[in-house]
Amino acid sequence: MGDTKFDGIVFADTWQEISTLQYAGRVIHILCRKGNMGFTFQDTHYNISARDYVILPNATLASDFSASDDFQGILMNLSEAFITSIAIRSNYGIIGHLSLLRNPVMKLSERDFRICEAALQYLRMRMEDEKHFFRKNYWAAC
Repeated sequence: MGDTKFDGIVFADTWQEISTLQYAGRVIHILCRKGNMGFTFQDTHYNISARDYVILPNATLASDFSASDDFQGILMNLSEAFITSIAIRSNYGIIGHLSLLRNPVMKLSERDFRICEAALQYLRMRMEDEKHFFRKNYWAAC
C-alpha cells in the first residue's frame, strides 16, 4: 500500500494492511481470489472463499477478521467523500445499502469474478501512477 496524497481509494493485499481504526466509516470491498476469510458483521459470522465478493458499507460494523494462510485477495477501501462524489442519485443507492447491511457477501460466477478481478487490478494500476491525469480527476472530485 503506497503513501499517497489522495486517500479516496486505498488498495491492500491483506486485512492487516488496513487499520479499521484509521478507516472507520469507510466502505471496504474484498474480492477473495484464493483461500478463505472469516469475519463477523452485525452479529452474523461469514466465511468467504474464492470468487466471493464482499462489500462492507462501514468497517466499524465488522470485527473478528481471520484469514487462512493461503488467502489471496484484493481489498479496496473507499472514503465516504469519494463515494458521495461519484454516486449516482437514485433509489438504488438506498436499496443497495440496505441489502449490503443484511448480507455483504456476493457469490460471483466464474465470468463475473474474472471481470471484477480485472477491473480492480486495472483501477489499482491506474491509482499507482501518481503522475497520470486520471489521478488529478479524482483529486478534484474529492
